[in-house]
Amino acid sequence: MSLVNKATVPELGNLHGLVAMELAKQVQQGDLKAIEKAIAFLKNNNITAEITETKETKDLFVSVSELVQEGKVRPDSKDAVESILEMYQ
Repeated sequence: MSLVNKATVPELGNLHGLVAMELAKQVQQGDLKAIEKAIAFLKNNNITAEITETKETKDLFVSVSELVQEGKVRPDSKDAVESILEMYQ
């Protein structure tokens, strides 16, 4: 009978870091599918962010709200982020 060794905490941490760096690289290259994967990765790791009230974040909120109201983007759609990004390419 062979024993299966479990990964160590440092090995798992290293793998986690490599996945994060690869996703970041793909997002920076404009890979729209990577954005979806990165969002899932962050959500799965309980990573959240608070939006600070700056002019840019307010403008973004208003723009997305207008797209939803105009029916151009469904907020409950899993492709909502991709739809928005496609509009601005």
